[in-house]
Amino acid sequence: MRHPRSIDLVQDSGTQFDTETIALLPEWYVLEGVCGKCGHVELIGRRQITRRFGEHIRLPEIARKLRCRCGNKGNNILRLGVLPR
Repeated sequence: MRHPRSIDLVQDSGTQFDTETIALLPEWYVLEGVCGKCGHVELIGRRQITRRFGEHIRLPEIARKLRCRCGNKGNNILRLGVLPR
């Protein structure tokens, strides 16, 4: 899957990143949240996540804490993107 900003997107955090924390995630990865209700897509700032939850939060936990502007708190998806080098 490809984002309009030419970022390659992984479908979701999946099992390969179950124990990965945001501090261990390489710099060239970006986080993107997708609402399970309205389909809204938003890039998530790594610094905001680190400031709010700490750098040792696991990626699946971030997906559970996502909230959409439509008010949806559940069934949201976290996608990882790889910036072009």
